[in-house]
Amino acid sequence: MHVADLAAMLVDGPTPAQQVLAGRHWAYSVALLERGVVIFADANAFASVVIRAADEAKARAIVDGDPAVRAGMCAARLYPFQPMLMGAWPANAPTAPLERRSR
Repeated sequence: MHVADLAAMLVDGPTPAQQVLAGRHWAYSVALLERGVVIFADANAFASVVIRAADEAKARAIVDGDPAVRAGMCAARLYPFQPMLMGAWPANAPTAPLERRSR
């Protein structure tokens, strides 16, 4: 996606094609979360997503498999990340893996 197209999307709103692509991106992200690949994601000016992968090649495949990345609507940079401390995630947290949420 060209910078002008991205600026137009942010100012004028997405086109119908961009809306479809955003939906595919969301579905891909949710599927990764449900499989335990996504640990967490945020949505600030620049989104960050922490994923589990056995190695850099597998992480790259996950990133490159995102429909919005493939189409150029989202840019992605891959950085190695190793948590030093990580507590248990509350089972009833809205961001907990779906299989762990208390119902």
